[in-house]
Amino acid sequence: MTEYPVNCPFCWETFNFLLDPDQGSDRVTVDCEICCRAVAVTVQVDLQTGTVSVSADRESD
Repeated sequence: MTEYPVNCPFCWETFNFLLDPDQGSDRVTVDCEICCRAVAVTVQVDLQTGTVSVSADRESD
């Protein structure tokens, strides 16, 4: 498991998101550790290069 920084799209604060890059790409909903709003975190893993990108968007209501 590795921590990746995520910028909340609501409060713009950064919190750490824990993930296992070996699990591949995924989209999960987590609560922001600062403002507690639902954030959709998208994880893109390039299995050939091992590059991981993490982005966060507002969860649709």
